[in-house]
Amino acid sequence: MKICPQCHKHFPDEAHFCPKDGAPLAEISDPFLGKTLLGQFQIEELIGQGSMGKVYLAKQVSVDRHVAVKILKRKLASDPNVIKRFQREAKAAARLNHPNIITIHLVGETEDDHIPYMVMEYVQGSTLELVCKAQGAIDPLRVLTISRQIILALHEAHRNGVVHRDLKPENINILKQGTPHETAKVLDFGIAKILHSSEEYESQNLTKTGTIFGTPAYISPEQASGEPLDHRTDLYSLGVIMFRMATGRLPFEDASGLEVLVRHIKEIPPAARSFNPDLPDVINLMVEKLLKKDRNARYQSTEELLMAVDAAIIALGGITPSMENTGPTSRFTPGELRTDSSPRGEVRSGIEELAPPPGKGLQFFVVVFFGIIVLAALVFGALKFLKGGNSGGSSSKKDESQVPALSMTAPVASMKTAPPVNTVQTMAAVQMPVVKACDFLFEQAATSRKTCFGSTVEIKVVEKGRNLLQVELYIPGMVIANATVLPIDVSSG
Repeated sequence: MKICPQCHKHFPDEAHFCPKDGAPLAEISDPFLGKTLLGQFQIEELIGQGSMGKVYLAKQVSVDRHVAVKILKRKLASDPNVIKRFQREAKAAARLNHPNIITIHLVGETEDDHIPYMVMEYVQGSTLELVCKAQGAIDPLRVLTISRQIILALHEAHRNGVVHRDLKPENINILKQGTPHETAKVLDFGIAKILHSSEEYESQNLTKTGTIFGTPAYISPEQASGEPLDHRTDLYSLGVIMFRMATGRLPFEDASGLEVLVRHIKEIPPAARSFNPDLPDVINLMVEKLLKKDRNARYQSTEELLMAVDAAIIALGGITPSMENTGPTSRFTPGELRTDSSPRGEVRSGIEELAPPPGKGLQFFVVVFFGIIVLAALVFGALKFLKGGNSGGSSSKKDESQVPALSMTAPVASMKTAPPVNTVQTMAAVQMPVVKACDFLFEQAATSRKTCFGSTVEIKVVEKGRNLLQVELYIPGMVIANATVLPIDVSSG
């Protein structure tokens, strides 16, 4: 059997040139090239391979589209454990339906030799690994926007009881690079663990307690130690990925194999900023928290991490999807963080309404959190006014009535339904951004109040350091959050 390298049509061995385009025909050494699965998936070329299988580009002739077909390696197809693991990957990925996760269309076996395969969405793009190798340290805002999409993918997995366990740049595809529509897609759930289901016992048997799976460079301390895992192991791996994107290198790049595992377990990783002095504080601190040895000291959920990332994007001058679509009224676009458990067989558009549990006051929390960021921007304008007022040699102290008012929008109805204790506890768990929005004149405006749309905001300086201020933000009767404020030269505009 021969194949045309241009049109991918197949011809008998005695043919030498393609009658359509005249290209010389090539011998087919791979038995799957040219094969048609289920009468509709025509395999055209090999596009990748891993430890367990090969990935082919195929044409689904029934709907005239290209798909990717992952076929288990023939030499592994006789191992029952490998087959179960391959099937588990398909099960894990098939549970998920999200624009930042590769879609699994179907799973089957070859008719003649019963080798398992899965048909997946085909995407054209480079892996994040290739992007990092080509570009080194990535722009900070791009680090956050790519990370944001990975977090959304992990949220979909975690809420369905799936822990990836092998998150790394090679398993993340980047589509439409360098455009406003750049998209990250997570793939390869080959060693994923399915929690809280009938598959969990099978998963434990396949991986065996104490057996280490994963990629050493991106593995969490608990995974390297062979301990039981939960969703926070993926957040650690994401921290390593963010470190790699932000610095162009790994935290333990000068080690390999077993030494890397030991260092992940015992050694505090270096600060990302030590390899990239221009890295913003907010990313440096975020990565530091993600890489905590104690999983209880990390971000505890994808929701918490996404809030921190969105705040950081805004602090660095970027915009989030919610700002692009509807203006600054919500931390997330509708449906980005789904918390229901709709049937897996249902095809979802990804735009369902976000419905918080009754009595949790999530709407209030979301609006207040975003308002904090808006408030910082308003302070900047107030400070420029203040500094201009002091230029004539007047006293640095001003009457409170002369201080420009600071305000934050928060609907009255939302405030009435928010239990203060829950709000304080929730906000305390959020990693607040470092806002480069004001200088030390901020202290003059610290007690300014303004009532707007039913809310009153008070800012109080609790500690003043040489290079920063620690402040508390209030709505009467409750502390909303703590924040760190860094100085900038407001005179430079």
